Amino acid sequence: MTDLHDKTVLITGAGGGFGRHMVQQFRAAGAKLLLTDISDAALAQVIDDAGSDLLGCVATDLATEAGSRAVAELCASSGAPDVLVNNAGIAVAGRTDHVPQERWETLMQLNLLTPMRLCSQ
Repeated sequence: MTDLHDKTVLITGAGGGFGRHMVQQFRAAGAKLLLTDISDAALAQVIDDAGSDLLGCVATDLATEAGSRAVAELCASSGAPDVLVNNAGIAVAGRTDHVPQERWETLMQLNLLTPMRLCSQ
């Protein structure tokens, strides 16, 4: 898709560095924006970047099924996105036996399952 004018773009992880940059780029291309981030504070800052092109936003933990449902509800009330940018993600470093299992499971939930959930809703 090369013409983004009046297209709806959903950006996960919108409050981080890459996310904020994408908000600015998609807005400059004429897109309407749906934004999500785990951090209320980060999301509040990027809302200003989206300006009048913001259709909606939600602060939620996408590493949970409830977080993906919250984004699905946002899309249901604001319109289905034409473009989904799965930018939210985390990294885990260290030996498997030194990193708590919960941390690995969060990584798999957020980096693997969340994009699958969002694409299927």
